[in-house]
Amino acid sequence: MKVSEFAKLIEKEAYNFKEREITGFSIDSRKLKRGEMFIAVRTEKNDGHNFIEDAKRKGASSYLLSYKRRSIDLDAFENLFFVGDTVSTLQKAAKNLVKQRVKKSVAITGSAGKTTTKELTYHIFKDYYKTRATVGNFNNTLGLPLSILNRVNENIDFFIAEFGMSYRGEIKKLVDILKPDIRVWLNVFPAHIGNFGSIEEVREAKAEILLDQTPETIVVYNFDDILVKSRVDRAVGVKYSFGKGAGSDLKILECITNIDHSILKFGFDGREFELKTNLTGEHNCYNVAASVLTALLAEIPLEKIKERVETFKPIENRGKFVLKEPILLFNDCYNSNPEALKRVIEHFSSVKHNGRKVAIIGDMLELGEFSEEMHREIGRFLDQTDFDIILTWGNDSRFISEEIKGKENFHFENNTDAAQQINGIIKEGDLIFVKASRGMHGEVIIDEIIKKWSES
Repeated sequence: MKVSEFAKLIEKEAYNFKEREITGFSIDSRKLKRGEMFIAVRTEKNDGHNFIEDAKRKGASSYLLSYKRRSIDLDAFENLFFVGDTVSTLQKAAKNLVKQRVKKSVAITGSAGKTTTKELTYHIFKDYYKTRATVGNFNNTLGLPLSILNRVNENIDFFIAEFGMSYRGEIKKLVDILKPDIRVWLNVFPAHIGNFGSIEEVREAKAEILLDQTPETIVVYNFDDILVKSRVDRAVGVKYSFGKGAGSDLKILECITNIDHSILKFGFDGREFELKTNLTGEHNCYNVAASVLTALLAEIPLEKIKERVETFKPIENRGKFVLKEPILLFNDCYNSNPEALKRVIEHFSSVKHNGRKVAIIGDMLELGEFSEEMHREIGRFLDQTDFDIILTWGNDSRFISEEIKGKENFHFENNTDAAQQINGIIKEGDLIFVKASRGMHGEVIIDEIIKKWSES
């Protein structure tokens, strides 16, 4: 994209304009690459305007800045765009770019499984349509427009996005940017419930995925999640459901989940079909169902869908075995909430394994006043499973530990202490999973285990 093209997207002229190619868009001067536009964003921790000089040294081609910071030496820079709010201007640019270059789009939301479902959907679509997708978990009001501007460099058939949510009104803004043609709603769990007063309020914030529909808008939803279904029942648009319930459009007839793969059987439109996936756990059967139904509605042939599902590999930190010998180590420490954690516990409690089973669990964050009871509930739940050893770390995970009565149980104040002790606790043949909210940095423990056991 040229500087002049960006100027048209935001309907502003650049100060000290010099035509340049904008090779990308960055909000972090440390990661900025030569030729990229630097967008100065002000947060609670930092103000990007303090790093304009650094961006220039790195070779920025252009700058998106606030009017309030016009005190810089203007003649020392080229291609300065001054606006009232850099984030809303970035959103405007992305929205206009979508109108110009994106034929159709898919948006995926839910309390858990968004990134896995988005990546699987993208994996299926990109082999059949010219497709782009949001990067990683760039799923908020800053990440979505950055992904669009960085990835949509030509006319495309589909853009696949995940919509995250930490507060009411966030998904509404994302819908306004992308205007998704297919909206996928996976579930409602008490993730981020600390920012809300109840699970119903979480549901209503997620329900913003249903806003601003046209008669052609397609809604794909979880038939078995009563919070989702009851809300979608009142919505307009064309609706298709997935689940085990008798009224599901894509019915999950069977979900046989093993230690490192699953076999799924579906029923759809009068026919049955089976496929294999490298994703494990009952929860991933629903994620796969959502992706498969979305692909079918986008008229991708079933054989192509089956082929792509079978070649999809779990993504880093989101439910993936990182060691299989001489121990089994499952890394799921990107994020955590009570329902997602229960699902992982249920899965590994149900699989057959000759060695010991070890659960390593850190705090579930953003639960607010509900945190203690929700952690205690996990402890009581774990105490009834066939896990042999429970290890927890963090402030609130001590409540999990306090509820464990009949198992070997360890609690540590932080991830560093846990990492220092972990290899003295586990032994060859153990099946281990590590799960915690991202802010707990479970990778510190994962790395320490791998350091020892990958050389064994």
